[in-house]
Amino acid sequence: METFEQINSPYGRYYTNGVCKYPSITSILSIQNAKNPYLNKWRQRVGEDEAKRVMLESTQIGSFMHSCFENLLKGDGIPEPTNEYQNTGLNMFNSGRKHIESKVKNVLMQEVAVYSHSLKVAGSLDLLFQNKDGQIVLLDFKSSKKPKYKKSCGTYKHQLAYYYYCLKEIIPFKVDICSLFIITRGGSFNEIVFSSDEMECPSLYNELVDYRMEFYRERGY
Repeated sequence: METFEQINSPYGRYYTNGVCKYPSITSILSIQNAKNPYLNKWRQRVGEDEAKRVMLESTQIGSFMHSCFENLLKGDGIPEPTNEYQNTGLNMFNSGRKHIESKVKNVLMQEVAVYSHSLKVAGSLDLLFQNKDGQIVLLDFKSSKKPKYKKSCGTYKHQLAYYYYCLKEIIPFKVDICSLFIITRGGSFNEIVFSSDEMECPSLYNELVDYRMEFYRERGY
């Protein structure tokens, strides 16, 4: 497995191994998210300044929740919140903690940069683990204002699929399950599960290729 370094530039996030320069999976999907008509209507309704404030708030909450889960699985202490957003993130972590502890047997990868030379993408996955039934699970933590479901999870499924195909190239064993681990600010939890057969769907793979090509046409790499 090659080592890719994450670079945060003014033009977006990318990964490089010193030879290849691949856009981050989230950067690729940001172009698709920007087309969301509901998001655009919301921006028009609340104004750009308020939209940026809400998105920054969501980022801070989600980042702290992620940090709590990362520390838990590494066996480190849970960080102390220093503001109201982090406190919300901590409460969300506490809502999902027992669910993740009941599933994980062995952590295989956590916050690791993965890549696909076929798709020419890279990204940092949240978690790859072996569950208590012996299955290999690719999991992505998501914070949300509202519960999400399989038919309404948008590009979250594509994000998982990109990670799935990265892992298919670089690890010697098969991922059995792909999971979105979703926790709301109100403390509700739900998990959206995709089988490996769903990830192997040709139409889904073609969408990943199309999104990558669209990024190339817009950004040039």
